[in-house]
Formats: sequence, structure tokens, C-alpha cells
Amino acid sequence: ANFYGNEEWEAIYGVSGAGRAFSYDGFYLRHIYTGLAEEIDKPRHVVFFQHHLGLGYKAGNLSMSVLGEPENFSGELGASSWDVGDPVTGLVRMNGSTLGIACKDSINSLTGSSLDDFSVRCINPYEGAIEYTVTDIGKPIYCSYKGISLFEQTAAYGDYLGVRLSAAITSWLVPRLQGRVPP
Repeated sequence: ANFYGNEEWEAIYGVSGAGRAFSYDGFYLRHIYTGLAEEIDKPRHVVFFQHHLGLGYKAGNLSMSVLGEPENFSGELGASSWDVGDPVTGLVRMNGSTLGIACKDSINSLTGSSLDDFSVRCINPYEGAIEYTVTDIGKPIYCSYKGISLFEQTAAYGDYLGVRLSAAITSWLVPRLQGRVPP
């Protein structure tokens, strides 16, 4: 992501789930300190959203950096943290100002563009995503233990409906996703 609009300041931002988030600008590798204790500051998912760096944690929370400052997680300066109460399994930008927060047993969304108007809500309390299967292929897609699904926006602004992309192969796919087919 290029937070600063300057080609010379481009950097990559990453997470491993084993330690702190990091940034690399081609010269320096820096750890990102969010203010959490080192033993729990182990984000598993990262996203560039509305000029914030978002970090998703297994504990079920999402931390958003200060607007335009990906390495600054000071709450006094506008960073925020949101608890969704379910382990985060993926993050994906959706239409407009919506961030999809896929969790183990639910799908949530964060809407807005800054601390002043961010809002979290559950958009599917009945199905979650398998970790690391959430991505954007031109449309947000995820895999659950029920199949592969797309998010399609409904007529009501901001509402999303899971559309099962794998419906035609459900009888073959679902047992494999659920680990009921011997290797």
C-alpha cells in the first residue's frame, strides 16, 4: 500500500500470526507496535482500508491505525479497535466504504472512513469463513464449511447476501471441506 501518495515511500505491510505486524520499504524491515502486549500482539490478517492499516486477530478483534499513518496505533490520535467476539479468519474490502471481517462463525462488516463514523455490525451470524480463504477476485469471495460463496450487495444499501458459488458441486465439495473424506 502507498499511504503517502509518494512513489518513493511505497512499502509492504505484513503479518504472520507468530509475532508483531511489520512493514518493509525496500531498505528497512520494521515491527509495528500497536500497544498490545508482545505475547498477544500477533495479528493474522492485514488490510489497507480507507487509508488505515487494519490488523485482524485470532482473539476476535480488529485494530485500525491512525488515518494515513499505518504504523501509528495511538488511540489518542485516532486509532481504533473493534471486538467482534469471534476469531478473525480474513479481511476483505467490499463495495463503497465497507470492510468485510470474516470470522470463524460469522461475517461482520466495518463501515465508515474514520474513527468518527466507523460502525461494526454482523451481516451473517450463521456462517463464517475458513481461515485464509477470504479474498477479492473482482468480488469478495470466501470458503466456509458449506461451500464457496460470493458477497452480492442487495438493493438495500450496505446489505450483503451470501451467494453460494459452489452450489453445483456441493455434494462433492462439502465433505472435503468438512474433512469427512479420507486422504
